[in-house]
Amino acid sequence: MLGGHQFIDTSALFMVNYTSDKVHITKTPQEMAEAVSDLIIQIIKENDQAKKPTVLCLPTGSTPILTYKALVEKHRKGLVSFENVVTFNLDEYYPMEPTHKQSYHYFMNENLFNHIDIKRENIHIPDGTLSEDQVKEFCMNYEKKIREYGGFDLALLGIGRTGHIGFNEPGSHLSDQTRLVLLDQKTRLDAAQSFKGISNVPTKAITQGINTILNSKEIILMATGESKAAIVKKAMEFKYEDPSDCPATFLRVHPNCHYYFDIAAGNLLKIVKTPWLIDRNFKDWTFEWKKKAVIDLAKKTGKGICELGSEDFAQNGLTSLLAHEQFHTDKLCFSVFQDLMKRIAFASEESKIVPDNINEPVLIFSPHPDDDVISMGAMMHCIISKRKEKIES
Repeated sequence: MLGGHQFIDTSALFMVNYTSDKVHITKTPQEMAEAVSDLIIQIIKENDQAKKPTVLCLPTGSTPILTYKALVEKHRKGLVSFENVVTFNLDEYYPMEPTHKQSYHYFMNENLFNHIDIKRENIHIPDGTLSEDQVKEFCMNYEKKIREYGGFDLALLGIGRTGHIGFNEPGSHLSDQTRLVLLDQKTRLDAAQSFKGISNVPTKAITQGINTILNSKEIILMATGESKAAIVKKAMEFKYEDPSDCPATFLRVHPNCHYYFDIAAGNLLKIVKTPWLIDRNFKDWTFEWKKKAVIDLAKKTGKGICELGSEDFAQNGLTSLLAHEQFHTDKLCFSVFQDLMKRIAFASEESKIVPDNINEPVLIFSPHPDDDVISMGAMMHCIISKRKEKIES
């Protein structure tokens, strides 16, 4: 266990350290929620059969709401019972009354606990009502309770725009446990609307530490929406000199961490854009993937498409494509070249659709001032060039 000071191979922090089987990309947030809820239920059922409790670490925020809804619905249908589940929440604002609508006590009750058969004594959420001199002892006891249950079977996490997990903001460390922390200004700004102004957002929070989280048997990091795409890429693929700059980077050291993203959140990842660079045994070589790989390779090497040779593929992570093509890269490159030339020729032919000597009014609508130029620029130029009368701008 990490808390037991076992050696950790921190080299994983400085490299892209995930494989295709660890990253799950879904088309929609709902699909992601269904997949994650099914995994949680599977863990609960396995532990129920073994006659032992399931210990979960749970997050708040917008990301897990659909997962909680899916769990509630499956409980309503009789697919799962939470009677033997113990939960520890990641964090809570400080100071914060549990009845406050922005408290995580309120959030968890509204979105999950009030709708399932969990025992109230099995729910643990950091106490935001304590005096500051009581917080340290509370945090130590929180850690002790987690250890008494043998750690988490599963830690469910979201990721903030600063890269925080829980409220472990940039500057957090691998050895950190449950503690009182100062919130990053960006985190407070993100919460400002919910609190009706940043002045109402607490400046502190009680949060589980990186060490606490990493002691979980399994971890799931979730993210949805385009606004999370940049920080997801940073957490998964950037090579930081100091990993604490993006705390979610610490998840790379965990041997059983899985990542669940909808396509909007995951669209910048190599596993989405260039999956063959992550999976050396990539086999889903459609022509579109082949074409993208060849074009990317030509850009990287500075060579023309038909100048690429087997050694270029081999030296740039494309051995699986080499094998797929039985090392006939000349044929592959020529087919990609032909496809591109056909597209260029087709675009040229398209211009002939516009008749010569247009004199009728042409009205072009667009939802945004520059969309017409971006989408129809070439056609507009063609229409203008073929009009009998000059168009005044």
